[in-house]
Amino acid sequence: MKPHKRSLAALSELFGAMRSASTPSGRSLSMSLGLRNILPLAASAFLMIATTQPAVALELLQPSETSSTVTASAVNLLGKADKDASVTVNGEAAKVFSTGIFVMDQVPLKEGSNSFEVVETKAGTAASTVTLTVTREQPAPSIDLTKSKKLLFVKGSFEPSSDLVLQSGEVLPLAVRATSGHTVIAQVAGQWVALEEQRDLESKKLTGEYRANFMVPTITEDVDTTSVQFTLTAASGVEGPSELVETSPAKVGFWSTNQVRLMRVTSDWASVAYGIHEVRLGGPFMGELSSGTIVLATGKKGSSVRVRLANTLDGWISEGDLEVASAATAIPYLTFTSISVGGGTEGDVVSIPYGSPVPFIVSSDQPTSAPPTITVEFFGGHHAATWLSHSATASLVREVTVEQHLRDRVCVKIELAQDRLWGYKVEVTPSMVRIRVRKAPVIANVSSPLSGLLIALEPGHGGPRNLGAVGATRIPEKEINRMTVEALKAELEAAGARTVIVREGDDDPNLGERTSRAIASDADLFISVHANSAGSARGYLRVSGTSTYYKHSASRDLSAAIHRHLLQETGLGDFGNVGSFNYGPIRANTWMPSMLVEHAFMSNPEDEAKMLDPEFRKKTARGVRLGIEEFLRQ
Repeated sequence: MKPHKRSLAALSELFGAMRSASTPSGRSLSMSLGLRNILPLAASAFLMIATTQPAVALELLQPSETSSTVTASAVNLLGKADKDASVTVNGEAAKVFSTGIFVMDQVPLKEGSNSFEVVETKAGTAASTVTLTVTREQPAPSIDLTKSKKLLFVKGSFEPSSDLVLQSGEVLPLAVRATSGHTVIAQVAGQWVALEEQRDLESKKLTGEYRANFMVPTITEDVDTTSVQFTLTAASGVEGPSELVETSPAKVGFWSTNQVRLMRVTSDWASVAYGIHEVRLGGPFMGELSSGTIVLATGKKGSSVRVRLANTLDGWISEGDLEVASAATAIPYLTFTSISVGGGTEGDVVSIPYGSPVPFIVSSDQPTSAPPTITVEFFGGHHAATWLSHSATASLVREVTVEQHLRDRVCVKIELAQDRLWGYKVEVTPSMVRIRVRKAPVIANVSSPLSGLLIALEPGHGGPRNLGAVGATRIPEKEINRMTVEALKAELEAAGARTVIVREGDDDPNLGERTSRAIASDADLFISVHANSAGSARGYLRVSGTSTYYKHSASRDLSAAIHRHLLQETGLGDFGNVGSFNYGPIRANTWMPSMLVEHAFMSNPEDEAKMLDPEFRKKTARGVRLGIEEFLRQ
């Protein structure tokens, strides 16, 4: 309980009065009574003052205004009352949680005005009342393009919707939604293209959706990016103008195939994606390219550059991770005749000659019925290796093989001798690529498998700008994560583990720095702690549960074990054990098994109340600890 300022002031006055009051002997009252007697007296006064804080006033959080207008058929009510009170909405009990937050989801609305009387009752007496009025209106009618008498383009329907740069021979899709039954043409880099109105597949009726595919012509010089101009011309009498012209928000340019465009990777490790997708944490992740890698650029979309890795494979890299290479830069091409495998204190090292800065991607796989593998695929080269040397000091790697995949892809496969890949990292020099395969930690005591191990913990988010999700009580996710990691740290250390926190206090290192700190600590495992969030359109209590996440298959068993024990310990619903998750620190950290916990939902007031309870956070910590122990015993 946090005392009010006036409580502290009153306590100060009490001590002051004791100091100034004198006994017949001239000693102060505080000296005469002695600390042993004063402290209980002071504590009692403090408790009396601190426990007479004013009650929390009834407050509506959503809708935040006492009068609002909506088009939905139901409203979700969220508010705050005294935690010991009950709350009714038009006589029906709302759910009140230990935080004082109350909820009533999906309250039906009739058309027109709806009045709700929200009453807070304490000790059987109505303490506060708020009247809420919600007016339900019909949604604005959607535009029927087949019946409109005026020419119009539908805003936001233009394609392309992002800036594009394409090469000769590629296809540029053009599309727009406009008044049906008329003519649409588009001007692209000085050329006119007729768009055809589409018909519904079942009814065969016109839809108002116009489309065309424009083939980029053969050009000898680049064409600068310009907007696409769309012209809608009336076929017959309409109200208003008979022609309408609009330009697309996105711009399109063309690159001549007569020019080779080489770019150099400038970031330490630049992410490469298979495609550009509007999904959380980015599109499907292919791998990372080391600084200095030379790539062939073949196009752009928005702020991403398309690069040709092989004749049959393109990737997408952020423009900020690249610079234009000199026109005199040689096109890289790699061959190597040997590979060596040796052992060391951390594990085994596979050394691959790297005399030319071609792109390469490293991936791993831990199947359930075959040995784990690490694959290094080089783009731009051919198989020439005839000397694959395995030293007797190597204990983790069973065999290294080299294969040619199609014309320009060379694949090095590292097969392990054990059932589990604990971790690996990639080191690149101007002449060598080294894959360091990590030994698993020694479990000295199966009954206490955590003893002596180092666990890296990351409280998600942090800092004044990176709050994460914010709950109904207005507590930010970063604080929930921090408090949960404190509980987890205590739980793990009580079991004999050592811990390292990669985000201390309210620090906000970027995701790359969090990853680097975990790897630099040489921890045995990495656990990232977050709290989930979901939309509330269909209710605040609709989505709940605990979930775990991993990127690489070598971390699957750890994530699954923690998931099972979280469900058992917390009693929360099952939101899943999710693979292929793109969160940076668990994606980039391959040196140790790495996973992420989303232990409950900030957007659900019931979950939030649980996460604010120290005893519940202990249950979460216990679930994580038991899951780790199960994984270590496997």
